[in-house]
Amino acid sequence: MSDQSKRAPLLPTNSDRDGPLFFVIVIIVFLASLSAISAISALQNVQHWQNALRNEMTVQIPSGDQAAAERTARILSQIPGVVSTRAATRDEAKALLEPWLGAKNIPDDLPIPLLVYIQLEKKSPASLDVLTTAIANAGINASIDDHQQWANDLARSAKAVQFLSISVLALLITASIAVTGFATRAGLAARRDLVKVLHLVGAKDQIIARLFGGKFIIMGLKAGTLGTLLAMLSVIGLTISGVGAASFMGGATQPGLSPLLALLPAPFITAAVGGWTAYRSVMDSLRKNT
Repeated sequence: MSDQSKRAPLLPTNSDRDGPLFFVIVIIVFLASLSAISAISALQNVQHWQNALRNEMTVQIPSGDQAAAERTARILSQIPGVVSTRAATRDEAKALLEPWLGAKNIPDDLPIPLLVYIQLEKKSPASLDVLTTAIANAGINASIDDHQQWANDLARSAKAVQFLSISVLALLITASIAVTGFATRAGLAARRDLVKVLHLVGAKDQIIARLFGGKFIIMGLKAGTLGTLLAMLSVIGLTISGVGAASFMGGATQPGLSPLLALLPAPFITAAVGGWTAYRSVMDSLRKNT
């Protein structure tokens, strides 16, 4: 069979006028993928931090007395519900201040509060009141931070990030639907003669709408795949370079590349949204013109 005798599709899948729309969809999918990864990574990090904060407490020794810190650790380690305790050294305390004061700006005779780290049992942790009473009975001047306020702040931050990410996703999906609908109506108007011919030969509106829907399904699948791959490569590059670890998306605990698995359905969702939008747009236009 010669090339001339091959049947060409009624609606070509690749057209010069479809190029701008293709790249617009790629950009939308790329931004939506980054928003989804940011939401997932932030949620993972906040859950990790909350679990760590709920199982830990910190005792501050204002005097900076190493002996008092070690004595506090021994006393608290004997309380039921406490897994382990550790008294930090002066060098560790100085290391915590160096990012703000500088390594050479801390005099040796400067009193620095020392910390005692407490690891609690997950099922039956010791209460703040029990630990505070034990320290007071021992005559130690210290204060305990149960980290609950930090955990509550993280929970609120996580909800804010999730709300923002979902809002961005909703706006991007709406923009994708609007752009696809506009492009479909423009393509339908440009092929008005073809639509008239199809009507003359008995083609129903559903058949014409399916032609446009199939065209945008293919375009959405291609554009969604490209946009998803670009988002994945961007996240992998940030993770390898270590930029993600310093941001809220990566956090202090690097979540790895597991959030990328959530992007695998993105090309199919893009194809489905594009095909459905094109089908509905053509049906509405044909009904108005009938």
